[in-house]
Amino acid sequence: MTKRQASASTNKQQAKPDKQTQPEQAEPEAGTENDLKPRLEQLEHDLKRALADYQNLVKQTEKEKQHWFEHAQTELLKRWLPVVDSLYLAQKHLQDQGLELVIKQIKQLWQELGVEEINPQPGDEFDPHLHECIDTQPADKPELKGKIIETTRFGLRWSTGNVIRHAQVRVYSQD
Repeated sequence: MTKRQASASTNKQQAKPDKQTQPEQAEPEAGTENDLKPRLEQLEHDLKRALADYQNLVKQTEKEKQHWFEHAQTELLKRWLPVVDSLYLAQKHLQDQGLELVIKQIKQLWQELGVEEINPQPGDEFDPHLHECIDTQPADKPELKGKIIETTRFGLRWSTGNVIRHAQVRVYSQD
């Protein structure tokens, strides 16, 4: 046998379908559709559940991102507060127009960031969630008990209500 004849013989063998290598095709049976319906329903249920889980993950991730962003901003603001306190004290003693302008710009920036100043007035009720009592004085009248005498240092909070720094106040004592 020549090389051509051997090659042609091999090609003929490869072209013949071999029953062992061909998968058998199942013929559709009656009721197959009914057998697939529960499986289809289960797959639809699984898909809906997976989509709901994904949507919940997106929401949770967004909340966490917002939390860490606010946390980072809070830490940055806390580091700048001693500088701002110094500017306030300098303005209080010098009455300088340049310092007043800088303080106004700082307050405008805080407003744009969603930061509110906590600056209670004398006679306001002491709120431990917003105020830090640094001194007490006995009250002359019973209606003054728990009222603020003066604010010694302003506080800050986010517009969402989370306190960045409590306002320091002197308060009439409860005793």
